[in-house]
Amino acid sequence: MNTQAPIGHTDPGREGQPGHRPLARDPWLLAMSLARMLMYANFMVYAACLPVLRPAWGMSATQAGSVSGAFMLGYAFSLVAFSWLAQHYGARRLFLISASLSALSALLFGLFARSYPSALALYALAAITQGGTYGPAIMLFADRYAPQSRGRAVGVLIAS
Repeated sequence: MNTQAPIGHTDPGREGQPGHRPLARDPWLLAMSLARMLMYANFMVYAACLPVLRPAWGMSATQAGSVSGAFMLGYAFSLVAFSWLAQHYGARRLFLISASLSALSALLFGLFARSYPSALALYALAAITQGGTYGPAIMLFADRYAPQSRGRAVGVLIAS
């Protein structure tokens, strides 16, 4: 549990006190939102590249869709698994591990996905590693922000 004063508290009586900072100028929130946008770009790039990838990798529409489906199933599984792990081993630790593995798996996908089977395996791996960037992040936000601004801060994260 965070022992520092929550940041982003909207109580005007706290203005000027340590730990008070409007959400719009909170560098941690901005960094987390930017990190989320970059991590989720991996998910968006596959769909955008399908017109090029399908003929290059000789994939049918069903195969191309199953690669996306493998991502969704892997991501759904990892959301549950990483949330449980974060409760037992710490949200910060699991978020950092997942973000690092997510970056590595995105790199592996970019470097080594050259066919339907490799795309299926590597995109599923990307999904499994990416799932730990959502639940643990929400847990970090719950520890960091006061209840009065927590919903808005989580909304900024989700919108990013």
